[in-house]
Amino acid sequence: MTVLFFGSGHPDWLAKLGTLADVVPVVKDKHAWRYSGWHPLYRVAELASADEVARVGLPVALAHSASRLVTLTEAAMLPVALLRQSLDLPGQPVEEAVRFTNKFVMKRHLQRAGIPMAEFRPVHAGSELATVGLDVPFVVKPFVGAGGVGVHRIDTAADWRAWAATAGAGGYLAERWLPIRSELHCDAVVIDGTVVFCAVSQYFQPLLVAAGAPLGGYVLTKADPRAQLARDLHRDVVTALGLHSGVTHLELFELADGLVFGEIACRPGGGGITASVQAATGVDLVTAALELQLGRRPTVTAHSPEASYAWLGMPARPGTVREISDVAELLGIEGVFAATNHYAPGERIAGRTTSTFHATTLLLRVADPAEFSAVRQRVEQRYRLAVT
Repeated sequence: MTVLFFGSGHPDWLAKLGTLADVVPVVKDKHAWRYSGWHPLYRVAELASADEVARVGLPVALAHSASRLVTLTEAAMLPVALLRQSLDLPGQPVEEAVRFTNKFVMKRHLQRAGIPMAEFRPVHAGSELATVGLDVPFVVKPFVGAGGVGVHRIDTAADWRAWAATAGAGGYLAERWLPIRSELHCDAVVIDGTVVFCAVSQYFQPLLVAAGAPLGGYVLTKADPRAQLARDLHRDVVTALGLHSGVTHLELFELADGLVFGEIACRPGGGGITASVQAATGVDLVTAALELQLGRRPTVTAHSPEASYAWLGMPARPGTVREISDVAELLGIEGVFAATNHYAPGERIAGRTTSTFHATTLLLRVADPAEFSAVRQRVEQRYRLAVT
């Protein structure tokens, strides 16, 4: 079996896929340097462009007689589904890809199914604030996007004008601001319409608040009553969206009176989420997602964690790395059991602030979740990143 893999900045995903099938990578041009050991290697300027993915991917698929098209990158899912349809190949259909990438379509489906969520409206940058139909504060975000890119809180008419001046063309979603106690996420495996595994975690702080700061979260234990409530909501969401098989990342908000839906993607979670879930439960969500896209049934066997596990991403800053904390030094911090630097001295960091724009990812382990705060403080006090 030869498969085309459409990827961005995760050569580790490609390496895992390479153990399962013969792979031909098609990667985003800005991340091609990460895949220097692969040949042949094809490049696209933008994975979110259906025209660009088809322009490069169609001749490559035909030349290599590809039998599957695989991607774990959210921006590429609809373009790849369209290319998959044009080649009559098995895999996620276009309609399902739309439901899991277009937040307006997603929420319309779930609204009709009675899933609790914030009130929302479709808007565009040329509209007046008075026409939105929501009182401030509210959040505005693009129909399609990930990593918190393009998400803004609107408190005043001046905020609205400032956002409209920089927003691009296309559809946007305005959502009522909610009094959030905490932000949770579910990371699950769905096979033949049944949720066979679902880990529930809590971010250390809500994503919109944490933008540009150290970001992370911890896996909830079975003793946490929110875990089952979140699993129930996740089950209802994937049922309402008609997911056949896939790995999902659902974000949801805890309010004073319960949990409400945020958004969901049909891909593994970003940052250190999959690593923390695997450390806590033994389930490799990335491998499960790849196997499902290859048409295979993954073996998913979870164990109960003997401790509390978390991840912490230290934010990156654009520039050339002059200094970055040594991994061995980070492993010497009490509560840290794994660390990965995504850049080395002399390498250039390019990108914009997102929820996964990190220079270093750490995995944490403690006896009680209340101890994570102290571990995070120790890391932040000792961590170094200098760029020029």
